[in-house]
Amino acid sequence: MSSIDPVVVALQAVKSHPDSPDAFNDLGIAYGRSGRIVEAEQALRQAVSLRPEHANGWHNLGNVLKMLKRIDEAERAYLVSVALAPNDAELHLSLGLFWRMCGRTMQAMAALANSVRLSPQCLDALIGLGGILSDLNRPAEALPYLEAAARLDPDRSQLQMDLGFAYRQLDRDNEAEQAFAAAVRLAPQASDSHANLASLFVEQGRFDEALRCARTATKLSGNSRLHVLSATMMPVICDSVEAIETARHRFDGETREMLDAGIRMDPTSYPVPNHFYLAYHGLDDRALMERAAALSDGPRANRIEYASPPARDRIRVGIASKLFKAHTIGQLNRGLISRINRKEFEIVVVMIGGLTDSISTEIARYADQVINVMPPVPAAMKALADAQFDILFYPEIGMDPLTYTLAHSRLAPVQAMTWGHPETSGLRTIHYFLSTNDLDPPGNDKYYTERLHRLPCLGTWYERPVPPTNARREEFGLPTSGILFGCPQSLFKFHPDFDSVLKRILEEVPGSYLVLLEGTKPHWRELLQARFQRTLGLLAERVVWVGRCPRDAFLRLNACCDIMLDPLHFGGGNTTYEALSLGKPVVTWPSQFLRGRLSLAMYRQMGYLEMVTDSAEAFGTMAVRLARDAEFRNHASMTIREKSAVLFRDDEAVRGVEQFFREAAGRQV
Repeated sequence: MSSIDPVVVALQAVKSHPDSPDAFNDLGIAYGRSGRIVEAEQALRQAVSLRPEHANGWHNLGNVLKMLKRIDEAERAYLVSVALAPNDAELHLSLGLFWRMCGRTMQAMAALANSVRLSPQCLDALIGLGGILSDLNRPAEALPYLEAAARLDPDRSQLQMDLGFAYRQLDRDNEAEQAFAAAVRLAPQASDSHANLASLFVEQGRFDEALRCARTATKLSGNSRLHVLSATMMPVICDSVEAIETARHRFDGETREMLDAGIRMDPTSYPVPNHFYLAYHGLDDRALMERAAALSDGPRANRIEYASPPARDRIRVGIASKLFKAHTIGQLNRGLISRINRKEFEIVVVMIGGLTDSISTEIARYADQVINVMPPVPAAMKALADAQFDILFYPEIGMDPLTYTLAHSRLAPVQAMTWGHPETSGLRTIHYFLSTNDLDPPGNDKYYTERLHRLPCLGTWYERPVPPTNARREEFGLPTSGILFGCPQSLFKFHPDFDSVLKRILEEVPGSYLVLLEGTKPHWRELLQARFQRTLGLLAERVVWVGRCPRDAFLRLNACCDIMLDPLHFGGGNTTYEALSLGKPVVTWPSQFLRGRLSLAMYRQMGYLEMVTDSAEAFGTMAVRLARDAEFRNHASMTIREKSAVLFRDDEAVRGVEQFFREAAGRQV
């Protein structure tokens, strides 16, 4: 039996009732469902013409205009519908989802909240509101909405993935794994479910499991992003130098194969994978980063161009990061942002992901303007392009996928980065890398795709921390006697080459201890501890682990340590600033790459180089001497406390950055 065409039925109703707005509304719906969008618009306009207060007619017209990509008209139709029926949860839902699509996050959140208020079991509103709050880095607020949605519909795979993302943001990894596993169980052929598990596992340091999930995702999908994710995954904690070589060989070979096969990603449509852990291998990454960038050089669905900035008195600089919060990037940049001369420069802080804590709120107060940038990628790109910056400055590129993705597009006449993540971006769209002669001596230009601009000194204005007066070893469970060697760094900085140096130091200083911080993920400590048991032997028992702690407690922990050890190949930045401020000797062996030269640059600015060594052997010798010779250690500490004053509240550093902005804005690249 042939089915009845809904359009025919609706046309008959209109013919019978030519003055009925409901008949024209039904006709518009029928046309829309059959793909006849232009005719749908005509019918719906007739419906609201016959009855201007027809809320559903305006709502359906908004849906049609959205499909026609007539965004301004669609918005007006949705707003009229809500104004006519303010107690209709579905109308608020449609408006909220529309605004979210447009990247108007705060308005979307308000509309979806209205929908939930009017209908607490409105599933799509709960999901949408939870998703927005997750995007805003407010997972604790997102979770109740997502959990409520999951109770209403526990068998929706995408909802389980959203729930997993929120749990991940809260470091509730066990629950995140359960949610992602549920998504896989509900949709085993959905590649994204397997990819989410892969992403969780690699972050936890469960590399083999991550690789299996990533390869499953790749087999299930022709999605180029998943191919790249699988090919470029890196272990967080490498068990040996050979493990590093194996990982890099796989990265090298598989990215070459993908390029030869024509696999490309679109960095204007979705976030592309970043390659954070490459920088911790102690090697030249330029070729690998360039190849990774080439994989993101595919056809672009969203060609969003920046508008040429108008003539104006002040140079407009956008400074963009997701990490303007209680994080190294926030700590290193808040002073600079506050001190740049506002008579000459207009500073716009771009909060990728929005404000998240007291530090981001403080940084926002220093700005002339704040722009909150959220997913999706096209909306984030448009927000930056529309801002009409003279210069777009990234304090780091490579630590966050969305920031790395945005850097693939030219959204301002001049785009620059610096050493928050001390690694070339590999991107043709980033014109300058701000460094110094101490960080990048002559000859280092070859490690960058960007043009090196060497500042006269480190481009930071850092407030000297107030020395703690109540530092006690007992607070952290530290041994009450014996020399404490501190290396309170992220665990992925511990290159296997460092192990033999640490072993020698502990061997030659009996009764001493090495103080380390727990990893962000519990499994990281397990991996590094297992490596230490193999490479340090019984000396691994003299490694003392301290839980991660807020900054005040971290300063007290530093004060408890006698000697600080700068990790080989990728040294401290923020940690070195804080240790030197307390007069702690930081033993360092500079590498050829910027990432291993920050402590050297600080010591050179201080005019004090006694703690700077030139080999692994000399590094160990200096650490042992400091431990054995209390007089030498005390003299070094007094000298460092005095000479380190030049590192803090450094107005010359600000003037150097201003001069770069001045020069860069004077020419198009």
